[in-house]
Amino acid sequence: MRRKQVDVLVIGSGMGGMSAAALLAKDGFQVMVAEKLPYIGGRCSTRDYKGYRCYTGVIGVETGGLVQDLFNEVGADFNIESAGLPQYLIKDKTFTVPQKGGMKALLEASGASQASIEKVMSAMSRALNWKGPSPGISLFDWLLQYSKHKGILEVFQTLVNAALMVRIDDLSAQYFFKFIKTLSRVNEFGFCSKGSGDLPGALGQAVLKNGGEIWNGSDVKKILVENNTVQGVLIQNKEREFQIDSQVVIS
Repeated sequence: MRRKQVDVLVIGSGMGGMSAAALLAKDGFQVMVAEKLPYIGGRCSTRDYKGYRCYTGVIGVETGGLVQDLFNEVGADFNIESAGLPQYLIKDKTFTVPQKGGMKALLEASGASQASIEKVMSAMSRALNWKGPSPGISLFDWLLQYSKHKGILEVFQTLVNAALMVRIDDLSAQYFFKFIKTLSRVNEFGFCSKGSGDLPGALGQAVLKNGGEIWNGSDVKKILVENNTVQGVLIQNKEREFQIDSQVVIS
């Protein structure tokens, strides 16, 4: 078995792993990233399929916030273009969400009555400001307390699909409103015209520039621990096995 020593071993090349690797490499640590797939990025990647560019997860990226600050700190290219105001296709018509009052405008475009809209908006205000939903109730069941209008339910389902990639009957209402509160601190969203995989790719270039390594096709079989202290990992890379000695392992 071949052996290699590094300061930090990062398991997985998603945005979390690549961000940690780029920051540590910038600060002078010898970093190695082990990724079992043949490409980096995880849920922030792009695959070509029959001439189409398919995203593996991440589409919208915040600009002017923490992500861009991190890219600036490690010297990585942040190639994000402004997405402009969000648009929805409602009843075969394109609806542009205004900067102010967007939620109410979306519900009005759904065709629901003004009474139903006001009921839902009031309930949202209470949930966000002083009386959150009961623990364990799904967003779907929470909404049914105030409206059963198909259009209103579809608006919420579309919002949740775009941001969290789950169904409203599988999402905790409590978590949804915590998430909405975080969005109030988000600046603006953009997209990567080269595909989302360009983002971890840029972080990967920062890792390599600072002397780090990225091993694709490397499956971490075991984290080695002795006396409750990490010692490294065992990696299967194609036909070969490696023991990577490291005092720090990030997974």
